[in-house]
Amino acid sequence: MARTLVLLLLWSWPAGAQEHPQDAVIASYSQALERWPAGGAPKEKAVLHYNRGVAYSAKGDQERAISDYGAALELDPGNFDFHYNRGVAYQKLE
Repeated sequence: MARTLVLLLLWSWPAGAQEHPQDAVIASYSQALERWPAGGAPKEKAVLHYNRGVAYSAKGDQERAISDYGAALELDPGNFDFHYNRGVAYQKLE
């Protein structure tokens, strides 16, 4: 399944310039999530949400980062990194 994940990301890599360096990363993960096969491995889908959340956080969009970390946690509630990064994003909101 990891090979499928890499192929989805490469296939969905957007063409053209983006405004912020993280925009291309966010667009790539968004497209990969849109194309995620029904019944695909939930933990791998969680990683896509998590990684997009990391990109949103790096861009300074903590609300969207928190949303993606939450989506990742719904799919893989025991993942410490997802919990930790969501907590950090909440702290950055203050």
